Formats: sequence, C-alpha cells, structure tokens
Amino acid sequence: MMNATVKCDEGSRFYAPTNVKTHCITDALDCMRRELRTAHAEFEDSNEYMVEAVDSLDDLIKERSDNNLGLTNSTECACEGYEEKPFVEFVNALESLLQRVYSL
Repeated sequence: MMNATVKCDEGSRFYAPTNVKTHCITDALDCMRRELRTAHAEFEDSNEYMVEAVDSLDDLIKERSDNNLGLTNSTECACEGYEEKPFVEFVNALESLLQRVYSL
C-alpha cells in the first residue's frame, strides 16, 4: 500500500472512515479516494504510490457500482461525518476498510 512516512504539515487532517456501515462502504471508499487526491496535492514529497492508490480506488468503486453496490448519496454516509485524523491514522483506516471489502 502507501508509504505512511510521507511528509506533510503536522496539522494536516483527513477524513478517515472507521466503523463504516455496510451500505456506506462505497461512499467511504469514495471519501478516502478524494482525501488521497487532496493529500497528493498537499504533500511535498507525494509519490507514485498515492497515484496508484487513487487509481485502484477508482477501479474498486466502479466495480462495486457495476455490482449494484454504488454510492448512496445518503447524509448518513457523508465523508464529513467521519473524524479527521493525521495521515498515518488515515492510511490505517484505509487499509482496514480495504481488508473488510476484500473479506466480504
């Protein structure tokens, strides 16, 4: 996955979906994809891993949408409803969510 040692401002925070309800999984993935794009633009030394992660999330979201597991547009699943965390914790939350998705 990503190198969590990417240098960023100490105050940088990213929405990190945790305890995601099953019907909100695709929304949470989309949230994290958007947060990764933001991180990639903000970080001094962002790398190819971030671009690859965004591309992989694009593919996963499309695959879920093709299987009728797409975005809900529900306020219950809104990105802004999740806690903002430092990048390292964001990466941990992303990895945890991906493990859940691939174990379904």
